[in-house]
Amino acid sequence: MKAFSKKEILEGNHKEIIIYGTGVLGEIALAGMRLLGMEPNLFCDHDPNETSYKGFSVLSPNQLKQHQSAIIVVAFKDFLQQALHNLQNAGCKNIYHILPLLELDYQCVDLSSRAKEMLVRKSGYITTVMAALSPDAISTQHIEIMVTERCTLNCRDCSALIPYFQKPNDIELSSYWSAFDKLFEVFDYIGEVSLLGGETFLNGGLWKFIKRYVDYDRIGMMAVYTNGTVIPNEKTISALKHPKVWVHISNYGNVSNRIGELEKLFTQHGIQYFVRSYDVWQSSGGFRLRTETENQLVDKVKTCFKSNCFSFYRGKLYRCSRASSAIEAGILAPSAESFIDFCNNSTIENLKERTVDFLNKKYSTMCKFCDGFQINGPGVEPAIQHKGRRSPNDE
Repeated sequence: MKAFSKKEILEGNHKEIIIYGTGVLGEIALAGMRLLGMEPNLFCDHDPNETSYKGFSVLSPNQLKQHQSAIIVVAFKDFLQQALHNLQNAGCKNIYHILPLLELDYQCVDLSSRAKEMLVRKSGYITTVMAALSPDAISTQHIEIMVTERCTLNCRDCSALIPYFQKPNDIELSSYWSAFDKLFEVFDYIGEVSLLGGETFLNGGLWKFIKRYVDYDRIGMMAVYTNGTVIPNEKTISALKHPKVWVHISNYGNVSNRIGELEKLFTQHGIQYFVRSYDVWQSSGGFRLRTETENQLVDKVKTCFKSNCFSFYRGKLYRCSRASSAIEAGILAPSAESFIDFCNNSTIENLKERTVDFLNKKYSTMCKFCDGFQINGPGVEPAIQHKGRRSPNDE
């Protein structure tokens, strides 16, 4: 995979240019090519329901075998490794990543809010591409770290399952320094470390984690998520000023009642942030055991956008935050393979071996209790407030 180059591509006199990916990076790739006076011929995507995108026909990965001589511009984030594997199987050789396109000036381009947000967090994607160029590296697009189970809201359909915690607490992050140290030694590349809750700013010690780890070269960026209801303390504000940190403010309307204050504060201090409004949340269903064949389970995980969102919770690495929250809240019982414990006395080499196996698993036992988070799956109205705590029997 080479860096996108207009000169090289045009001099190669290739008949076709295909953008592989119809998500937010595909949108940016198309806009970037047009800024350079170029136009793709086709798109390709994993979603079998995606047959057209912005006026272009969309191929399936299997159809790439008929386009082996085409220029392939890869525009994937969470499914980057899967895309590269498909291209190898299809016999495609002219493969380019889009990092140079991310550096163009999009000020006058009409992009979606998600695309604009992606450009704010592009340094995390740079780390992801670098990992893809190092095939022996242990890497992931991002790891989510739960810093508190407390929240100012009590959203019925919270993906972190906050209403299910009967006695929510802040995570004392300094108690897990040794586990975090091991985690960041085991992974060669982490595109983005996402700090979330609950309401992240309720943990007054958040700044300690940022200060301790933000300058690690193997971490592309740190993202801090907030629901727009809490003003961070002064030490956290100072930590948020780092150029590798950005803040994602979720706008849920009237309940996110301090967004204006946060925007003013972050602008004043030069803190990178992005406000995103949500019309819908994806639903992953209840916690019943699904009756799926092996192939159905594997296919479900392949299209779940949370399947590679690894969660590090109280010193343990899980497949995703729904799995970690379900276990930590006592909704589901842990299985032997549902996490890797970084708090034990295992050596770094042993943890690396176990992590490689963990990353290569096609699914986790926890996936059998979930519908998966599908981009075009069933949705629910976001931030509906629930009275009291929840139990699995509330479904």
